[in-house]
Amino acid sequence: MERLVTDRNRMVRAAAAANGLRYPDDEQLLRLARDKSAEVRWAVLFRPDRPRRAIELIAEDSDEMNRQHARIALRDERAIIAPPATRWARAERQRAPHVRSFDE
Repeated sequence: MERLVTDRNRMVRAAAAANGLRYPDDEQLLRLARDKSAEVRWAVLFRPDRPRRAIELIAEDSDEMNRQHARIALRDERAIIAPPATRWARAERQRAPHVRSFDE
């Protein structure tokens, strides 16, 4: 996962941020929340299990759209991207090791 998170191509980094049940971990997501690409930061913002600190970082983003959506998430707890909506997703991520894949 580290190779994807640090790839030179912004689309690869955005895909790494947007996908995966257990990875990237919180440390990697925080790094991606500071990424130079607005698309990568957007992907982090809309991950259901992103850490609240990532939303706070993006709330100060240079990209207006990212900044606006992060501030909505911090302000409105009923919003689908709000931090309370992440509790369930984070719990699911913790259970991931016990989930069997289709090819097992």
